[in-house]
Amino acid sequence: MTFELDHVVHFIGNNEEEILPELEKLNLKSINGSAHPDWGTANILSYAGLSYVEYLFIRDEEKAIASNNPLIQLMVEDLKVREGFGQLCFRCDDIHKVKAELKERGYRTGNIIEGNRSQQDGTILKWKMLFLDESSKSALPWPFFIEWDESSQERKERLKRIGAISPENESRSIKLIRMASDDPENDMIEWKKAFGLEGGKMARDPFVLDLNGTHLIFENRKELNLPFSRPISLQFTSSPFPKTIVYRGAAYQ
Repeated sequence: MTFELDHVVHFIGNNEEEILPELEKLNLKSINGSAHPDWGTANILSYAGLSYVEYLFIRDEEKAIASNNPLIQLMVEDLKVREGFGQLCFRCDDIHKVKAELKERGYRTGNIIEGNRSQQDGTILKWKMLFLDESSKSALPWPFFIEWDESSQERKERLKRIGAISPENESRSIKLIRMASDDPENDMIEWKKAFGLEGGKMARDPFVLDLNGTHLIFENRKELNLPFSRPISLQFTSSPFPKTIVYRGAAYQ
């Protein structure tokens, strides 16, 4: 299996009219994404190359609470106590192969979920999603997976055409993601085993995995004085920030 970071999900309270102006002030070029009527949610997207941060929020609380989508279930629970990063999404080329290989390695998954939405030009954007059906020993959520129904080049050209990827953020990427964990070494070993990633304990760093150029850094949440196990910060190449900022429970560099 070969994976790339597709996106990081940032859970936001449902005051959606404030999000775009806030992101603009932070110099994070963002666009309205889409509504998810069946899940009671919608999103705003901020790209760094082909990866992005998804600012996910609730529009219909009743539908969100009733949703059987694991991501929405996680968001509903997290937003009872906090905003912030919730889960990572890995991009793949063959989600059926990912499902089969995870099964061979002893991991349970849910069914493949197919999604689609109409775009402004009338074309239909399609994708497939897959979630692990496994409890994390440390409460750090497993990543989920997405396969887009277009090549990376086709996707990039479409995103440039609609203004989602600008010249400024085309060359930007997400360099690293720090994650608070109950057991950093165990999580690093488990993710390495499950997803075939390279990494280990570095001489001067905590436990690190290489996700095709994005470093996933596992740190002890108790040493960080954090009450939860979640992604906590990300760092861009060509960062738009002069220093670390904290936006709605998540740190950006």
